[in-house]
Amino acid sequence: MDKTSATVDSTLKSNDVEVKTQTQNSEKLQDNVSNSNQSIQVLSIDVGCIATGYSHLDRAPCSVAIVNDRCEILFDSLIKPDKPVVSDLFPFSGVHKVDLQHAPSFDEVIQKVNSFFTPTTLIVGQSIMSDINWMKLEEGAHYNALIDLGDEFTTFDPKYSNNK
Repeated sequence: MDKTSATVDSTLKSNDVEVKTQTQNSEKLQDNVSNSNQSIQVLSIDVGCIATGYSHLDRAPCSVAIVNDRCEILFDSLIKPDKPVVSDLFPFSGVHKVDLQHAPSFDEVIQKVNSFFTPTTLIVGQSIMSDINWMKLEEGAHYNALIDLGDEFTTFDPKYSNNK
């Protein structure tokens, strides 16, 4: 999948949403205007994780939140992990191990999460590929395009001569 930058013009009428996309492999900017009843929705998703082992790869989702383009919380849920919790990583997750005991299962939560996304959804977020992978969202089924703010706000570090 090409990384895609997208700009949404919110001054258009309710169902007329203009999305300008540019991929890294393309010099040309493409304009896609939707004048149909199938409007583009803009959502952001964030997944919090706990540690299920001692490697940095031993993680499981413990919370998920979805907000819309008006910063309204559409969904916010804890997730009961299916593996024993080694650490709740509270400083990062904001979740205590005890809070997960009566949380819904991953399968219950993922069904609810998937219900918010459509093939025309534009997902905006910070380093969102891991969140998308955790929630098993698929391009074409759950979203049309992504804007990763980490890519949009890169800075040049002269000390190391690279982008951060």
